[in-house]
Amino acid sequence: MITTRKATFDDLDEMLTVEAASIKGNHYLMGVHKEFFTDPIGEMIVAEDDGILCGIGKITFQYNGDAWLEILRVHPDHQNKGVGKAIWKRYMEVAAMRHPKYIRMYTGTGNRTSRHIAELNGVDRAFMYSECSEYTEEALEVFGWEPVAFEQIKDKIPAIREAWGNYSCFNRTFYALDVPFVKAMCEEGKVFTDGENIVAVGARFLPERGYNLGFMLGDNEKCIRFALWHAHKNDVPKVAIMHRTTDKKIRALTESMGFEYLPSNLLMMEGDFE
Repeated sequence: MITTRKATFDDLDEMLTVEAASIKGNHYLMGVHKEFFTDPIGEMIVAEDDGILCGIGKITFQYNGDAWLEILRVHPDHQNKGVGKAIWKRYMEVAAMRHPKYIRMYTGTGNRTSRHIAELNGVDRAFMYSECSEYTEEALEVFGWEPVAFEQIKDKIPAIREAWGNYSCFNRTFYALDVPFVKAMCEEGKVFTDGENIVAVGARFLPERGYNLGFMLGDNEKCIRFALWHAHKNDVPKVAIMHRTTDKKIRALTESMGFEYLPSNLLMMEGDFE
């Protein structure tokens, strides 16, 4: 029998075992478990098969109240038994207590199982993104950039959305590029300007692994060069950019600057909750 419940710190070792067995690389639960376990709004979930911990998942509520589903993992020994569906059921139960407008997640383009179960739960709009990154050892020094206050750029949000798109991504976490998000990024010191150009750069978590360029407006090359320098001076090894696959100009620019792309694209999926 498959059951789900809220995770506790005592579950961590078994949860790490599930993560290690279910995916190759990109393990990050150990680095974020304190934040995930102590989230006062969202929930870290475990699934058990006749008492054996075999699945994990996390639902997070973002700055504007939208729900983000992440770190869904099922141990290979317990796959195809309804564990993923049980975690999704609990996702929706937790979401129902807060009534988000939208629910989002990301998955690989080849992960048909993940996409199928999302679609069964109404998370059925898919947007394709490309991810690239560059190491910062040889970043060129730049000058004149400073953190910017929200009041200085709030009127620029429509222009940012037009240039960048409706979503911004940090650590493969997609946010609606709206007023609550931009305000939070400014308050967290992640938005910078040189007086003409605007760029958001930083990390949702694990900044020691790399920064993310979340959005930019103006001269894209200047924005990217600042992001690389900002990471370099903070001893951050690389900068990642997640952009719409249709943004061919950004891809041409980043490739010309030495960014390397993942061999396959990613899907951000979204559904209406209300």
